Amino acid sequence: MAVINSHRILGSCKVNRLKAYALVFIGCVGCRSFAQTTGGPPLLEFAHVRGDQREGFTKSCFMAYPDGRYHRERRKQFTDNGRAQPAWEAPQVFEGQLSSDDLQRLRAIFQSAGFASVRGTVGEVKDFDVVHPAGGGVIPHENIEFLTAVVHNEAQQVFEISDFDLARQQVPLRLFLDWVKKAENLHDSKVDSATANNCSWAGPTSMVARPVPAYAPQPSQASTNPIGEPVMVEFVVNPDGTVAHAEIKGHSDADTAARVLAVVNQWKFQPARFLGIAVAARFHASIAVQPK
Repeated sequence: MAVINSHRILGSCKVNRLKAYALVFIGCVGCRSFAQTTGGPPLLEFAHVRGDQREGFTKSCFMAYPDGRYHRERRKQFTDNGRAQPAWEAPQVFEGQLSSDDLQRLRAIFQSAGFASVRGTVGEVKDFDVVHPAGGGVIPHENIEFLTAVVHNEAQQVFEISDFDLARQQVPLRLFLDWVKKAENLHDSKVDSATANNCSWAGPTSMVARPVPAYAPQPSQASTNPIGEPVMVEFVVNPDGTVAHAEIKGHSDADTAARVLAVVNQWKFQPARFLGIAVAARFHASIAVQPK
């Protein structure tokens, strides 16, 4: 496969705007807390972002461990005379112990019918035209809300919620969002803001703003067939880096289209990130099919 021309879109923002997103990552390189010293992954990680013109962005993230310990962070942009500013206040960090009832309820949600099948994006891929660069960061100029969750259960499960009304129509997700709402208000023990780690148990999150191919095998066709025009493909890169909703754009013969889609659906990516959080993103690629 030769990708002779490709561009990535986060929502509908082109690459030049994506570069601005990379400036917004907030973390603490080298900071240590129990969230980074347990030696294994948490049972649950989630990050929840809300934004509006007046208040700016608020970001809440949370990690719950199998033994019930939790680590929670909350960050908020500064405001000035009712207008959001690109700079962020110091994070608030809380650590404590979930009650046995809360931990049991979380495990019951993970085991409930239909929860394990929740992957990809619940709702439309977020259109990040509702944000614009400002002063080395980004601020919202319309309302925006999304949540990305990573569940380390029998197998890792990653999903993004961009339509909360739609998510609440599914019983497992309604129960999950109710649990999240309670978790975001836990504050057993406030700890030093220097222990903030962006709720990343494996260490600081990569500074990736747009999807980056990690595994992209080549489609091919029989050598007796001439190489035709490049095939245009559009698809979504899920928060876990898998491909969804791949479509051929423009004319292509059925055999070549089938070969390209079969291979593109196997591709893996480092996902796009917004405010350090893995998010779904649209990706366009122009692919020249190689002869066998």
